[in-house]
Amino acid sequence: MMPMKALLFGSLVLALIATLLPAQEGSDSRPNQGPVKVVPSVGVLYDLDWRHPDLGFRNPDGTIATVQSWIEPEQVDFASTAWQRGQLETIMEAEIDFLVLNWRYAADCPEDEISKRADQALGALLAAQVQIAKDGGKPPRLAMMIDGEVLAAGRRAPDRKGTLDLRDDKVLRAFEESLFHFYRRVPKGLRWELDGYPLLVIGPALGAAHDVDLFDRLARDFAAEFQARPYLVADPTWKARATARWTPGAALLGPQLGSEVVVIGPGYDDTRVPGRGTPLRKREDGRFYEWSWNKALLANPTLVLIETWNRFQEGSGIAPCKEYDDVYVGLTRRYVARLKGGLLPDLERPVRIAYPDPLPRPDRGWFEMQEGLDRVFWVAASHGDRFGFGLRLVEVEDGPFLRARRDDKAVLRLPESALGTYLYVGVADEFAHRSAGSYEVEVVCRGGVDSELILQYDSWDPAAILKGAYKSAPKEVFDDDGLKRLVWQLPDARFGNRQNGGSDFRLYSKGAALDLFGIQLRRLPERLRDEQPRLIRR
Repeated sequence: MMPMKALLFGSLVLALIATLLPAQEGSDSRPNQGPVKVVPSVGVLYDLDWRHPDLGFRNPDGTIATVQSWIEPEQVDFASTAWQRGQLETIMEAEIDFLVLNWRYAADCPEDEISKRADQALGALLAAQVQIAKDGGKPPRLAMMIDGEVLAAGRRAPDRKGTLDLRDDKVLRAFEESLFHFYRRVPKGLRWELDGYPLLVIGPALGAAHDVDLFDRLARDFAAEFQARPYLVADPTWKARATARWTPGAALLGPQLGSEVVVIGPGYDDTRVPGRGTPLRKREDGRFYEWSWNKALLANPTLVLIETWNRFQEGSGIAPCKEYDDVYVGLTRRYVARLKGGLLPDLERPVRIAYPDPLPRPDRGWFEMQEGLDRVFWVAASHGDRFGFGLRLVEVEDGPFLRARRDDKAVLRLPESALGTYLYVGVADEFAHRSAGSYEVEVVCRGGVDSELILQYDSWDPAAILKGAYKSAPKEVFDDDGLKRLVWQLPDARFGNRQNGGSDFRLYSKGAALDLFGIQLRRLPERLRDEQPRLIRR
């Protein structure tokens, strides 16, 4: 039998619970109210590097850099308060809530030209905001985006680009100082916040090494100085925990629909930027932008980020320009109203697009196809330049390589790298382009102990990275420095020129330097039944 003392104690606990429950229910529940409605907010990515007639207008070789043209180009000046005010007022017409500045300030080299421009442009924007507010307007607020390109170590030592180590306290502090400088300059009343949390957008990691708790530490350091933790939205290439995720590239790839953040854009065309071979996204007279907005309406997002306001060199701007006038300002205003009103796409105005995928740039004219040909190749000993027999080496920023000799034989060397380096290869469109067949890639090479080699190819697999543009084949780990013949069989190769520089596949080498003697691509006579690529060692 239970002791009387225990019974009394149990009765007392039950009585306390019975007393508390009604009070708790009354304080927490809202019987006369529906769920709290969260009104989504809209921001636009905004570049600061514009000044007539040089900055942003022309390439280093003097050629025109943009496919979109400013209506009054002689007025364009990042350091001009009057010009920045004009941009803000037009953004207000579009009913956009905030700007996400492409922030390129590096804290440990504040006197370099890029950092000084960022500071000057920010000062002009802040002055413009204050003027608009004094005149009774409500200017859009400011947020920022930062990525690996602005890290001080990368700016000061270009040879280390892409190999920054944010596990190093000194490098991490430079990273933090670069973004803290922005929030020190922007008063609370002029920066954009989500329920009191300042927005901080982190772009691609660009290979920077980091721990999983990187952003936890950043948030703690931020809160210690600014008395608020940031609403931190990070690109998925960062493996650290973040408040939310965003995926850039919507202007080219189509709407990027995250659980909280949706990214959309009007189209993409960087054909005037030297050295690029990126696919194109047709605007289709505004239909692609409207189609993207309809996807955003259905996604019920917390934030919509528009890519971009003024990146005219990539043809993704929605700012007024000679080619489109202010059409995209009006379209944006219409869809922002629908978004904030909780309206779904207008069924009476269905929007259809002719090109659901980006259009690859043609890679023709450098190879003459022969009847019955089933293979193409590049051999270091035979091909003295980038062009082989139906294969070409594509020189892009993240794909360095050099000529060398090993055992008195010509090789192509991928340098030693702890974080890895790429070699991009293009396939002549006359041989294979948007193919439906299967292929095999053979590589003859020598690596070093514990070095790694991975093949990533443009595939038809929609689940792979960037809608299949970078599908990974099995990895090879080297246990010695002997000669190897590696053959990857690819069941679903697409080769649509969708990788960097308009290439079709790339080799990712990590660890010791890798020497390549030759690369061959062969069309297989029958379609492979395997769903995944496989590696065969010969």
